[in-house]
Amino acid sequence: MKDLQAVKYYSAMEAANEVVSQWLEARPDNKELNAVADALLQSVFYTNQLEMDYKSVGYAVKDAKRIANQLRAELDKKPSEAEVKFMQMTDGDENDAINAVL
Repeated sequence: MKDLQAVKYYSAMEAANEVVSQWLEARPDNKELNAVADALLQSVFYTNQLEMDYKSVGYAVKDAKRIANQLRAELDKKPSEAEVKFMQMTDGDENDAINAVL
């Protein structure tokens, strides 16, 4: 849908630019017409910058989600607090000695 809107926008701007260009050929000294041509050009540049910013944000969000998923996967690999306590309680020389007797 966004691509269709962009095509419509750029088509409309191209049509407007064509009309203004033809008018400028006929009346190159018309200050108001030059101002309109300049405004159309600035509008296209501004819209183009907004589209690039939008895409950059999209890439940043995708990258952040990828990093979050990697961190989540790393956390899933780490033992829980209960597992760490159990390992601490069962590791060591005295536990090995007790286990050897049992």
